[in-house]
Amino acid sequence: MASGNRVSSYGYFAQDVWTVSRNITITYGLRLDHRRPFAPDSGTIVSGPNTDGVYWIGMKALPAACNVTNAAPCIPSADGSLAGIDGGVAPIDPTTGKPYYNAAEPPIQLSPYGTTWGAKGGWGNWGPRFGIAWRIDPKTTLRGGYGIVYDSTMGMEQDWKGNSGNWPGGGSVVSSIAMNQTGSPLANIESTFGQVGTVLPAADPWSLGNWFMDPHIKDPRSQQYNLGVERELGPNTALSMGYVGSLDDRVGITGLWNTAQTPGTGTAAQVRARTPFPWYNTSAFYSTSNGTSNYNAFQLKLDRRFSNGFQYLVSYTWSKAIGEGGSGLFDVENGPGSGGYSIWQNYYNLKASMGVLAFNIPHFLAIAGQYAVPVGKDSAT
Repeated sequence: MASGNRVSSYGYFAQDVWTVSRNITITYGLRLDHRRPFAPDSGTIVSGPNTDGVYWIGMKALPAACNVTNAAPCIPSADGSLAGIDGGVAPIDPTTGKPYYNAAEPPIQLSPYGTTWGAKGGWGNWGPRFGIAWRIDPKTTLRGGYGIVYDSTMGMEQDWKGNSGNWPGGGSVVSSIAMNQTGSPLANIESTFGQVGTVLPAADPWSLGNWFMDPHIKDPRSQQYNLGVERELGPNTALSMGYVGSLDDRVGITGLWNTAQTPGTGTAAQVRARTPFPWYNTSAFYSTSNGTSNYNAFQLKLDRRFSNGFQYLVSYTWSKAIGEGGSGLFDVENGPGSGGYSIWQNYYNLKASMGVLAFNIPHFLAIAGQYAVPVGKDSAT
């Protein structure tokens, strides 16, 4: 991933081996990744709502009033301030007859991160590793391991395009190309941004139906572990079996944000009154890192190394992968037209939708073999 022309992350890895005894060896290490804050080098506006409904403008300073610049980005008020940005008419709560917020102080502010949006920079991605090998007898070995890994690029291009060009910007990002494919030159994400038109922003951001991203989003994290035993059955044949698992958190979740919390009929205003942030006129897409998942598997493998021109491998995996729907990024899991939000019955109660993931394969059997025909100069004997 790239931030403008800068590499956005780099890391260090250290590993060592400790021979405890003639039969026990311990391997340990630490990977430490540094992430630079992700922000565009150009004047691209990256804005959107925070998780508490406050609209963040991703700039270091507010732009001037639209009646002064006559070009986006600009603030559509007479004096260029955020006060009364909705024109003095705040949405009315039908149950109280009063505005949802003070029109003179609408919930809009500069992002405290400036132009930065998404996973914060720093040395927060600590990835320890630990492994042990114990030779129980000359033909039997017990192995185990544990480690933490991170995914710093999951959905980043799509998320950034969804936020770019938002209010008080005046364009929309439409560029959609395959980038960084095998054999292609390296391209940074910003090179795929494209802004259409120079129209002025709307009077307020409350009707934006976009694909927003939580400015606090974090890199997905996975704790991975295994424990297995290997047994030599003959000079060239080995049998191994064991348990493999992972526990994942901070998994990317995208769904319809700001939806009504209780069912019922009513007018649009009455339905809006049941949403967490009723001053928004829409239920936009919203990505967070609130998802979790886990994987558990039993693995069995019979391996015969090359001998007398013949080798084979038979492996079987019995597994289960469950989570809250995070395996379906951007409509993948639900098919065309799903909008990417039908995974969850309630966007604000993800645990209620815990179930098997799209890549769950309970049983997997693989058989492979190779035989070297005893003909020719380099044939097996």
